[in-house]
Amino acid sequence: GIYTLVLGYLSFFFMPVDFGLNAIAVKHLLSTDRSSQKVFGNLLGLRLLIGVVVTTIALAIAWMLPHNSLTNTGYSNEVKIGILIQSITILAQAILATTNAFFQANHKYKYAFIANVCSAILNTVIIALLITSGFPLLYALASFSISAIVGACTALNINKKHMHKITILTDKAYWKELLTETLPL
Repeated sequence: GIYTLVLGYLSFFFMPVDFGLNAIAVKHLLSTDRSSQKVFGNLLGLRLLIGVVVTTIALAIAWMLPHNSLTNTGYSNEVKIGILIQSITILAQAILATTNAFFQANHKYKYAFIANVCSAILNTVIIALLITSGFPLLYALASFSISAIVGACTALNINKKHMHKITILTDKAYWKELLTETLPL
Protein backbone atom coordinates (compact mmCIF):
# COMPACT_ATOMS: atom_id res chain seq x y z
CA GLY A 1 0.00 0.00 0.00
CA ILE A 2 2.84 2.41 0.79
CA TYR A 3 4.36 1.85 -2.64
CA THR A 4 1.02 2.52 -4.33
CA LEU A 5 0.41 5.68 -2.30
CA VAL A 6 3.86 7.07 -3.08
CA LEU A 7 3.75 6.39 -6.82
CA GLY A 8 0.09 7.30 -7.16
CA TYR A 9 0.64 10.62 -5.44
CA LEU A 10 3.75 11.52 -7.46
CA SER A 11 2.24 10.47 -10.79
CA PHE A 12 0.22 13.68 -10.83
CA PHE A 13 3.42 15.70 -10.66
CA PHE A 14 5.16 14.04 -13.60
CA MET A 15 2.69 15.52 -16.10
CA PRO A 16 3.65 19.21 -15.80
CA VAL A 17 7.31 18.34 -16.39
CA ASP A 18 6.42 16.75 -19.72
CA PHE A 19 3.72 19.26 -20.69
CA GLY A 20 3.95 18.19 -24.37
CA LEU A 21 7.19 20.13 -24.77
CA ASN A 22 8.89 17.41 -26.83
CA ALA A 23 6.40 17.72 -29.67
CA ILE A 24 7.34 21.37 -30.16
CA ALA A 25 11.02 20.93 -29.29
CA VAL A 26 11.44 18.18 -31.90
CA LYS A 27 9.95 20.50 -34.50
CA HIS A 28 12.41 23.20 -33.45
CA LEU A 29 15.34 20.76 -33.42
CA LEU A 30 14.51 19.79 -37.01
CA SER A 31 14.31 23.41 -38.11
CA THR A 32 17.34 24.61 -40.07
CA ASP A 33 17.07 28.13 -38.68
CA ARG A 34 17.45 27.04 -35.04
CA SER A 35 20.56 25.89 -33.25
CA SER A 36 20.13 22.45 -31.70
CA GLN A 37 22.37 23.62 -28.84
CA LYS A 38 19.98 26.49 -28.15
CA VAL A 39 16.84 24.38 -28.38
CA PHE A 40 18.23 21.56 -26.27
CA GLY A 41 19.83 23.84 -23.66
CA ASN A 42 16.67 25.87 -23.23
CA LEU A 43 14.45 22.81 -23.14
CA LEU A 44 16.70 21.35 -20.45
CA GLY A 45 16.70 24.60 -18.47
CA LEU A 46 12.94 25.00 -18.70
CA ARG A 47 12.28 21.40 -17.75
CA LEU A 48 14.64 21.55 -14.79
CA LEU A 49 12.97 24.72 -13.56
CA ILE A 50 9.51 23.18 -13.93
CA GLY A 51 10.84 20.02 -12.26
CA VAL A 52 12.20 21.91 -9.25
CA VAL A 53 8.98 23.92 -8.87
CA VAL A 54 6.76 20.85 -9.24
CA THR A 55 8.91 18.79 -6.86
CA THR A 56 8.81 21.57 -4.27
CA ILE A 57 5.02 21.80 -4.56
CA ALA A 58 4.66 18.02 -4.37
CA LEU A 59 6.77 17.85 -1.22
CA ALA A 60 5.03 20.82 0.42
CA ILE A 61 1.60 19.31 -0.19
CA ALA A 62 2.76 15.86 0.94
CA TRP A 63 3.88 17.12 4.34
CA MET A 64 0.44 18.68 4.88
CA LEU A 65 -1.52 15.53 4.01
CA PRO A 66 -3.29 14.00 7.01
CA HIS A 67 -2.57 10.73 8.74
CA ASN A 68 -4.72 9.10 11.38
CA SER A 69 -2.48 6.95 13.57
CA LEU A 70 -5.46 5.32 15.32
CA THR A 71 -6.91 3.90 12.11
CA ASN A 72 -3.58 3.97 10.22
CA THR A 73 -5.20 5.74 7.28
CA GLY A 74 -3.90 8.58 5.18
CA TYR A 75 -0.30 9.53 4.58
CA SER A 76 1.97 8.19 7.32
CA ASN A 77 5.48 9.50 7.91
CA GLU A 78 6.80 6.46 6.04
CA VAL A 79 4.71 7.39 3.01
CA LYS A 80 5.88 11.01 3.23
CA ILE A 81 9.52 9.92 3.43
CA GLY A 82 8.89 7.63 0.46
CA ILE A 83 7.48 10.60 -1.47
CA LEU A 84 10.58 12.61 -0.57
CA ILE A 85 12.90 9.83 -1.76
CA GLN A 86 10.94 9.11 -4.92
CA SER A 87 10.44 12.80 -5.84
CA ILE A 88 13.99 12.86 -7.19
CA THR A 89 12.69 10.88 -10.15
CA ILE A 90 10.72 13.94 -11.27
CA LEU A 91 13.99 15.74 -12.04
CA ALA A 92 15.53 12.63 -13.57
CA GLN A 93 12.46 12.30 -15.81
CA ALA A 94 12.83 15.95 -16.83
CA ILE A 95 16.37 15.24 -18.03
CA LEU A 96 15.42 11.97 -19.71
CA ALA A 97 12.47 13.55 -21.53
CA THR A 98 14.73 16.34 -22.80
CA THR A 99 17.32 13.91 -24.15
CA ASN A 100 14.53 11.92 -25.77
CA ALA A 101 13.54 15.00 -27.80
CA PHE A 102 17.06 15.17 -29.23
CA PHE A 103 17.14 11.41 -29.91
CA GLN A 104 13.73 11.59 -31.59
CA ALA A 105 14.67 14.53 -33.79
CA ASN A 106 17.84 12.74 -34.90
CA HIS A 107 16.26 9.29 -35.28
CA LYS A 108 18.52 7.91 -32.56
CA TYR A 109 15.87 6.00 -30.63
CA LYS A 110 18.39 3.29 -29.79
CA TYR A 111 20.14 5.73 -27.43
CA ALA A 112 16.96 6.34 -25.46
CA PHE A 113 16.58 2.56 -25.30
CA ILE A 114 20.15 2.15 -24.02
CA ALA A 115 19.60 4.70 -21.23
CA ASN A 116 16.34 3.02 -20.20
CA VAL A 117 17.92 -0.45 -20.25
CA CYS A 118 20.84 0.73 -18.08
CA SER A 119 18.36 2.16 -15.59
CA ALA A 120 16.17 -0.95 -15.61
CA ILE A 121 19.06 -3.39 -15.19
CA LEU A 122 20.52 -1.41 -12.30
CA ASN A 123 17.12 -1.17 -10.64
CA THR A 124 16.47 -4.90 -11.05
CA VAL A 125 19.83 -5.81 -9.54
CA ILE A 126 19.45 -3.44 -6.59
CA ILE A 127 15.86 -4.53 -5.91
CA ALA A 128 16.88 -8.21 -6.02
CA LEU A 129 19.68 -7.53 -3.55
CA LEU A 130 17.38 -5.55 -1.28
CA ILE A 131 14.68 -8.23 -1.28
CA THR A 132 17.10 -11.06 -0.59
CA SER A 133 18.70 -9.03 2.22
CA GLY A 134 15.33 -8.13 3.78
CA PHE A 135 15.60 -4.36 3.50
CA PRO A 136 12.40 -2.30 3.99
CA LEU A 137 10.40 -0.68 1.21
CA LEU A 138 11.99 2.77 1.51
CA TYR A 139 15.24 1.28 0.25
CA ALA A 140 13.41 0.01 -2.83
CA LEU A 141 12.08 3.50 -3.46
CA ALA A 142 15.65 4.81 -3.17
CA SER A 143 16.64 2.19 -5.73
CA PHE A 144 14.08 3.57 -8.18
CA SER A 145 15.45 7.07 -7.65
CA ILE A 146 19.07 5.96 -8.07
CA SER A 147 18.31 4.02 -11.24
CA ALA A 148 16.33 6.97 -12.65
CA ILE A 149 19.33 9.24 -12.03
CA VAL A 150 21.64 6.71 -13.71
CA GLY A 151 19.28 6.52 -16.70
CA ALA A 152 19.17 10.31 -16.99
CA CYS A 153 22.97 10.61 -16.68
CA THR A 154 23.46 7.86 -19.26
CA ALA A 155 21.16 9.66 -21.69
CA LEU A 156 22.95 12.98 -21.06
CA ASN A 157 26.35 11.37 -21.66
CA ILE A 158 25.17 9.78 -24.90
CA ASN A 159 23.63 13.09 -25.94
CA LYS A 160 26.85 14.92 -25.12
CA LYS A 161 28.75 12.73 -27.61
CA HIS A 162 26.47 14.02 -30.36
CA MET A 163 26.19 17.65 -29.26
CA HIS A 164 29.74 17.92 -27.89
CA LYS A 165 28.59 20.29 -25.16
CA ILE A 166 25.51 20.43 -23.02
CA THR A 167 24.62 23.76 -21.48
CA ILE A 168 21.59 24.68 -19.42
CA LEU A 169 20.16 27.82 -21.00
CA THR A 170 17.61 30.28 -19.65
CA ASP A 171 16.42 32.34 -22.63
CA LYS A 172 13.09 33.51 -21.22
CA ALA A 173 11.84 34.72 -24.61
CA TYR A 174 12.46 31.28 -26.09
CA TRP A 175 10.88 29.60 -23.05
CA LYS A 176 7.79 31.74 -23.58
CA GLU A 177 7.72 30.72 -27.26
CA LEU A 178 8.03 27.02 -26.33
CA LEU A 179 5.30 27.23 -23.71
CA THR A 180 2.99 29.24 -25.96
CA GLU A 181 3.32 26.70 -28.78
CA THR A 182 2.87 23.83 -26.33
CA LEU A 183 -0.22 25.22 -24.62
CA PRO A 184 -2.73 23.77 -27.14
CA LEU A 185 -1.22 20.32 -26.59
